[in-house]
Amino acid sequence: MASVRIDKKWGCIDKTGKMKILPKFDGTGVFSDGLISVTVNDKVGFIDKSGIMVISPQFENALDFKCGVAGVIVDSKLGYIDKSGTYIWMPQN
Repeated sequence: MASVRIDKKWGCIDKTGKMKILPKFDGTGVFSDGLISVTVNDKVGFIDKSGIMVISPQFENALDFKCGVAGVIVDSKLGYIDKSGTYIWMPQN
């Protein structure tokens, strides 16, 4: 899927151009490991390919998932989470 912007909000379309995730986010990343980062009210979380929020928006920023792990920024510190949102490395300087 690919991210698209409509009327200042972001959603996702499939290869045919069909809207799969309605544009309701302030920003999106790219799908990686089956999840995509989304921004809501200046906080970043993750949704799956059906548009379900699997990790609530709580981070200042986030990297894409790779091998089941994503870097997240909290209080200007880098940490790492798994696909359930559980920290595997707490945010540190």
